[in-house]
Amino acid sequence: MSNLTLHTTQGHSAAFAPLVVAQLNQVALKLNFLASKDLKSADFVAKSPLSSVPVLETPEGSIFEAQAICRYLARMQPSTNLLGQSFHEQAEVDLWLSFCASELNLALTVLTAPVIGHCKSLGEPEKQAAADTKAALEVLNKHLQFRTFLVGNSMTLADIVIVSALVYPMKFTLDKAFRKGLTNVERWYNTCVNQVAFKTVVGPAAPCSKSAGGVTAAASKKKKAASAPKAKKKEEKKPAGPLACKSFKEYLKILPRSKFNFEDMKRIWMNDGRDALKKYILENNDDKMSIWFYKYKYNEDLKTGATMWMNANQMSGFASRCDGVRSHTAGTVLLVDDAESKSGLALVGAFIIIGTNMEYHMTHDDIAWGNPDSYYYAYDRVTDLNDANCEKLLDYLCQDEKLFGATVHERKTIH
Repeated sequence: MSNLTLHTTQGHSAAFAPLVVAQLNQVALKLNFLASKDLKSADFVAKSPLSSVPVLETPEGSIFEAQAICRYLARMQPSTNLLGQSFHEQAEVDLWLSFCASELNLALTVLTAPVIGHCKSLGEPEKQAAADTKAALEVLNKHLQFRTFLVGNSMTLADIVIVSALVYPMKFTLDKAFRKGLTNVERWYNTCVNQVAFKTVVGPAAPCSKSAGGVTAAASKKKKAASAPKAKKKEEKKPAGPLACKSFKEYLKILPRSKFNFEDMKRIWMNDGRDALKKYILENNDDKMSIWFYKYKYNEDLKTGATMWMNANQMSGFASRCDGVRSHTAGTVLLVDDAESKSGLALVGAFIIIGTNMEYHMTHDDIAWGNPDSYYYAYDRVTDLNDANCEKLLDYLCQDEKLFGATVHERKTIH
């Protein structure tokens, strides 16, 4: 049994690099996934004064901060040369680790957090983060022009830490248009994430062709609109109703007006507690909006054990791809224990949406604002918002420890 325990939350990108290093150096780690409430406990604060993850618990004491953990694990097997083969290479590795911490980490967080549902749009800071990210990646691109890896002729901690920081941005925000001119970075990133150690930890991590949202998606749409040639008009039968709408905003215009105000509901949800949220929902529920419970169709395929947090990546992707309808959508997706599933896990959730048709809200193939991941879920509309169904909805929206008696391993909000 391992005497090293890595404490982290499901899907936290800061834990990617330590886990990849552990894979490469064949260091046995015990994983302890924490819930949000655990981060503020006296026991955890004693290990990590700022309540941040990951934390490595060793027989000699705890180590917090991801880069320090990576260095610790890298030193456990010097023969792999993850810290460099010479004094000069070791200094180069340190250089790129500092570069990642000072030039990339903050910008990538600001750019990606709103897209994967960790916060609302940040406006101008996102634009600045995109510019800062592009500038930093251009430095990397130039350095990698005649190199396979950042330092020496094999993968080092420099590659592991920076690629780990890029996984979520590459999957969700740094789309093909953003990556134009960064071919060396893309080649290097693909080389690294296709190593067995990376695949074991993060799963599929191919760069996205289209941003899931945020300023990079807006920039791509603007560029496409400016450069697209005018197509010749053809006489063809035009679609009617929702399928004739070119955007979610157009779709909203053809829907009857509901008294349910999503901005008010989300403000109450985030700030005022369960009772206030219940009161608002019951008082403003009408036939112009709808409530749905849903469940993943392929729960038997969910990951378990050391790779269970790949499910969190899947959840983040699903939540981020709701960006097109987020203004008139509120909901959650949760990873819970499920005795009926072969994997012992299930992805479940609830949605409140404008309108009464989930197909035209997000699942139809021919709507521009659709969520391609939404097809993998089965939806059940709540037609009677009685007290039992209302309490069930509130459990989905508010519980982050237990859901109907089952342990909640991860929870993502769509708001």
